[in-house]
Amino acid sequence: MNESVRPGVVVLVDTNVIIEAHRTAAWAALVGAYGVETVEDCVTETQTGYQQRPQEQWIDVAVLRDSLAAAHEVADRERAELAVRVGSIALDRGEESLWAHALGRSGAWFFSSPDRASLRADVRLGFRERLVSVEELLDSAGHRPRLALERAYTKKWMSGVVGQMVVAETGSAVGAADVSYGNDWRRFDGGEGSNGFSNGLHRRPVVVAAIASARLRRWAC
Repeated sequence: MNESVRPGVVVLVDTNVIIEAHRTAAWAALVGAYGVETVEDCVTETQTGYQQRPQEQWIDVAVLRDSLAAAHEVADRERAELAVRVGSIALDRGEESLWAHALGRSGAWFFSSPDRASLRADVRLGFRERLVSVEELLDSAGHRPRLALERAYTKKWMSGVVGQMVVAETGSAVGAADVSYGNDWRRFDGGEGSNGFSNGLHRRPVVVAAIASARLRRWAC
């Protein structure tokens, strides 16, 4: 989503990206082309439930640490600051820590994650220009993965979901009954790239435009 991504820049990645890059044998290409960083909570998550994943998604934690440019510790104070900024968005621990760390960064950096809540947080925080898909990273590095990426790691998928989040955030920003999640569940076709951290079910945002319109008419009277 960002044309300024070039080899050599810092890229913050979540657990999902780490696992998908290992599954497609593209991890070496990523860490060779970029300063790939994450947080300790994401490193821990790569070891959670690995027995239930295919063997190509098993990750040697020592090798992972050696390949990363950095794995950051995140303080409770940083998480508290993030909580104030993102409000009711429910982030997994890894994404929460990664965004908490990102808020304190300066200079050029990019963020890669297929997690829908994480993308919603990105839009709310105003960092859309920092988002980058795994597909874009590999294209910029001149690497074609041996296995096709799951849909949630492609530029097209990320662009579409971010567009949905922008609409949802715009709806809540104008006071239009905020985004309702209720019981309206849908399974996203093609998966969410959660690699075992999500059941693949996600609440579909519903912006209640009719209610907002009625409220505006009432206020105008």
